[in-house]
Amino acid sequence: MKRAVFILCLHFALNSLWADSLDCREVGSWPFGPSYAVAVDSLRNLAFLGSGGGVYILDISNPARPVKLSEAIHTRGTVYGLCYHASRLFVAAGSAGLEIWDVATPAAPALLGRCALPGEASSVALYGSYLCVAAGGAGLRIVDVSNPQRPYEAGFCETPGFALDLTITGYYALVADEEAGLRIINILTPQQPYEVGYCPTPDLALGVDSYGNYALVADHLAGLRIIDISNPRHPYEVAQYEIRYPVDVVTAGSYACVGTENALNILDITNPLNPRLIGVCGGWTILNISLLGQYAVTAGYDLGLTIFNISDPGQPRVAGTFDVPNSVIAVTTAGRLAFLADEYSGLRILDISDLSNPYEIGFFPMPAIVCAAVSDSYACVVDCDSGLYIVDISNPRTPRALGSLQIPEGISVARCSTLLLLSTEGESLYMIDVANPNQPQIVGGLHTKEPALAIAVQDSLAYISTYGCFFQIISIADPANPQPVGLCELPDFGYSLTVRDGYACIAAGEAGLVIIDISNPHKPEMVSYLPTLNYAVGVTLAGNYAYLTDEEWLLLDVIDISNPEYPQEAGWYDYELETTWDDPTAFTVATSNGCALIAAGELGLRIVQFYGGSGVREESAFPGIRQTAPGATISRNLVYSCFTGPASLLDITGRKVRDLHPGANDVRQLAPGVYFVRQESAASRAGKIMITR
Repeated sequence: MKRAVFILCLHFALNSLWADSLDCREVGSWPFGPSYAVAVDSLRNLAFLGSGGGVYILDISNPARPVKLSEAIHTRGTVYGLCYHASRLFVAAGSAGLEIWDVATPAAPALLGRCALPGEASSVALYGSYLCVAAGGAGLRIVDVSNPQRPYEAGFCETPGFALDLTITGYYALVADEEAGLRIINILTPQQPYEVGYCPTPDLALGVDSYGNYALVADHLAGLRIIDISNPRHPYEVAQYEIRYPVDVVTAGSYACVGTENALNILDITNPLNPRLIGVCGGWTILNISLLGQYAVTAGYDLGLTIFNISDPGQPRVAGTFDVPNSVIAVTTAGRLAFLADEYSGLRILDISDLSNPYEIGFFPMPAIVCAAVSDSYACVVDCDSGLYIVDISNPRTPRALGSLQIPEGISVARCSTLLLLSTEGESLYMIDVANPNQPQIVGGLHTKEPALAIAVQDSLAYISTYGCFFQIISIADPANPQPVGLCELPDFGYSLTVRDGYACIAAGEAGLVIIDISNPHKPEMVSYLPTLNYAVGVTLAGNYAYLTDEEWLLLDVIDISNPEYPQEAGWYDYELETTWDDPTAFTVATSNGCALIAAGELGLRIVQFYGGSGVREESAFPGIRQTAPGATISRNLVYSCFTGPASLLDITGRKVRDLHPGANDVRQLAPGVYFVRQESAASRAGKIMITR
């Protein structure tokens, strides 16, 4: 058994990073997140730990202190399955298919080849010079890897369920096929595999391994099922053991190690008809297990790597751990460094001197981190449970806590010189003096009526946007007595804001980018807005462009704001990843050296370059239509047209499907898909939109 996907933990509906773009390209990433897969090299005492869209290579010769050797493996998709053999690492990367890496030099792994596959590559197992891949809805796929630089699909066998895991016994592949139970497939001729038998299971078959003439199936709600496969054409269940929520199973001699959502369980299967539980080590999520001598090496989602000593099967115990990121929800930059708020984990510090190859250099643990403001040699970090911490980052490799304040339920923070502003869910805005970072002090405050989602500070003025769809300007000339000076209403919640040159730019949910004239602080006035794809939550500025991120889809939208009264879409980079993220303050964005750094949740940090401003343009797919300023985009069931005159909606073939009038247009009658909005003028302009449900 090599891999079982923990389907209850997935935060992304899709996982491959195939992108649609206009004048943007991804130039780098730090793609690490939760762990679903692990493999080991028993000769060199190495562990290969899948983490989000990357793989850590770890030296575990001392299990108590795993040492990171490399984080250079970045894959196109989330790592769901791993298989190691003879200095080759085979990676099941979801709908990105298969990747093959040379790991002969652990500190410098090198990509050898890729093979696109249908479905979702979830687990991999080697069969001679072929690799068998459990590919979700595409069943079993068999890839010829005799030339790792040019792998190709040699054969396949579809299954009725969702192939999540597999193991090889003889010339049969045993496939855990979710609701379709155990499938047995003859792979003697890899070009023509075929199913010879199956055995239904009561619930969802997530993991499988073999023991002699038996298959052991982790069947989630139905526990561990033991199936006689001595006659592969007629397998049948002979025993079962009640274990809550098993996800993975691997055999070691006459024992079975079963990973569940909260424990490692060891069963004696000497008599497969009467399995006996003999040891448990609780409190650990186990999604995937590999064995290394007397150790069980496991991947545990946000718990990362856990190594269990199983030399005494009756008393398994934790021997060592290695932490992984959970979900990057915010990012800020300072010089050559990026600071990531890693939810439920802490502050991660990355060296971004080379944007094509960022790497982690420091970490400050903080279980409920939400955001950070960085200035000089200090980071002001907000933990929504325990309050504000001032962290010394003068040596970013060893950040250390200085002072703190117990202010719970923090949401947002901004810093101006020695004054820090902190907003809370309790509708308070605190003024905090951090001149002495060892002893931060509250010097003033203000009740904001609604929680402030975002804060920006410029000179003696603070700018906030609230849950109540308001934008407010506050004088902080006297921090002990802050005073409201101006207010205006927003079309939606303002989740992020930035100010410059007399204007405030706000990421405002369904309203997209909202631009407010703040030249008169007493009378701020909205001058324009440009709805973006779905739900805007993050915004930052660079030059004449605003960079926006979206809550519902992992994408970057680039807006030309050289004329604030008429913002125009200039580019985008859409990873085509729909998320189930439920925190609209996540997926923030920052800039460095002309690139956008996107906090991408479980896919870590993504770095995208916009090159449209250089005068280079991409060719339009439709003659006579220039895809540079859309005039419209979608917001669930509505298309907003910002053109003042007539416009048309075209389908992907260029056929007109309806007229558009300025403002909101109801498109619920149209099928989901890609459309284009064209202005009816001599110089036709068009914008790409995507209608979703």
